[in-house]
Amino acid sequence: MLGSPELELTVKQRKFIKRFLELGNGTKAALEVYNCRSEGSAASLANETLRKLENPFKTFLEAKGLSYNDLYETAKGGLQAKKLVTSPTEPDKEVADWPTRHKFMETLGRWLGAEKREETFGVEAKSGGQSFRIIFKRDLE
Repeated sequence: MLGSPELELTVKQRKFIKRFLELGNGTKAALEVYNCRSEGSAASLANETLRKLENPFKTFLEAKGLSYNDLYETAKGGLQAKKLVTSPTEPDKEVADWPTRHKFMETLGRWLGAEKREETFGVEAKSGGQSFRIIFKRDLE
């Protein structure tokens, strides 16, 4: 069971979880941590690692002495962020801090897998002595 003393994470798995939570993207995390040569192999390795670990969020939070409730309360606070607006002619007032709220939404979306996923691959070819590359993208959802 994840989070129990029986599960020993390797150094790379710990680094992968940390980067995955920071980036919100398993492929990018695997590219960095496992030094993969292609996005395809990184995506496969990320998927395999996440499946092995079952719940990387819980593992990471427990290692830091946190809980899901701590994460929820922090997110809730960030989504209600306000800032103080001052003016020489009007009284100070608190208003919604939209850039901070937006950043919290983006981060939560990545952590929860709500970001748009796409697959990208390229084909290189030569024609008339010139090389060119065609990039294909497709939505995975």
